[in-house]
Amino acid sequence: MLRIILLFTAVFIPMGIFIFMKSDQMERKLVIPPGIELTDSERTGEILFAKKGCNVCHSILGTKGGSGPILDTVTANKSEEDLQKWLENPKLVNKAARMPNLKLEPEEIASLISFLKWVNMVNETVDAKDPQS
Repeated sequence: MLRIILLFTAVFIPMGIFIFMKSDQMERKLVIPPGIELTDSERTGEILFAKKGCNVCHSILGTKGGSGPILDTVTANKSEEDLQKWLENPKLVNKAARMPNLKLEPEEIASLISFLKWVNMVNETVDAKDPQS
């Protein structure tokens, strides 16, 4: 009887969790277009974007996010100073902001902004190569 319970626990419960997990909850990896490399700061920002959970709410370069805005062109629409203030404490910029204060260090904010600038550049590069999108 104990073997059956262990077998059920070891095999069927993880399988059930995997089957019923929504596809947007599975880990997503950003696909970087060939020939467009990241600097160290941009790479650090990319890692922070995933580590801090930004990708849970925000979409970039075709990845699926949640309820937050798509960030492909955020650096084209907002100044670096505005982004820095937002990342320091979103509620100070907009009391109705749903984004939590991630308590980011200044270096982390700089790396995230570098990464978002890179995302904007990639987005513009892809759009320039495929004007029908």
